[in-house]
Amino acid sequence: MKRYSISVIIGLMIGYEIGVKIVQKPIILPSLTLIFSELIRIILSSSFVIIIQATLLRAILTYIFVFIISLVLGIISGYFKRI
Repeated sequence: MKRYSISVIIGLMIGYEIGVKIVQKPIILPSLTLIFSELIRIILSSSFVIIIQATLLRAILTYIFVFIISLVLGIISGYFKRI
């Protein structure tokens, strides 16, 4: 099973690189080397932890906000009879 998964990942990466060669516009479809080099640059930057903290805070706040809205709508819908 593991060999099959690795083969699929490698196949997808090859297909992606073929797409990169066809499109030839890095702003639309960047190469995998460009993607990974930028990812490493971002991880090694001093603001990486701040970015991750801000992202997690936004995700938690969104979850809380959606939970409150769904709770209020659920309580409201419980008061009305089914038509």
